[in-house]
Amino acid sequence: MKNFWEKFKLFWKELGNILTNLLCPILSILCALAELLHLPTSVINALKKAEHWAFYASATKPMIDSIIESADKKLEDDKIEYSEAVDLAQEGAEVVEKVVNDLQSANI
Repeated sequence: MKNFWEKFKLFWKELGNILTNLLCPILSILCALAELLHLPTSVINALKKAEHWAFYASATKPMIDSIIESADKKLEDDKIEYSEAVDLAQEGAEVVEKVVNDLQSANI
């Protein structure tokens, strides 16, 4: 059950990551429009800070790293079999690959 909740949290965080990734280009466009309309520098800086926040807001790398580290520690302590640790690492790698693909498709 604990494994389910870890995966659910990761899914929820990944969903937030996707939404903030979609927000980034919108904020970039707003920054460009603000510069074209010669809005005050404070407005442009606020938009750029919001864009920066959206880019890093829902990063999932620390969560994925903690799952993999947990599997490594359990393997060292002989609490799980090698095949279970490999499965966890592969699941983590699949999530990372999906994140990278989402990021690449968002930048196109």
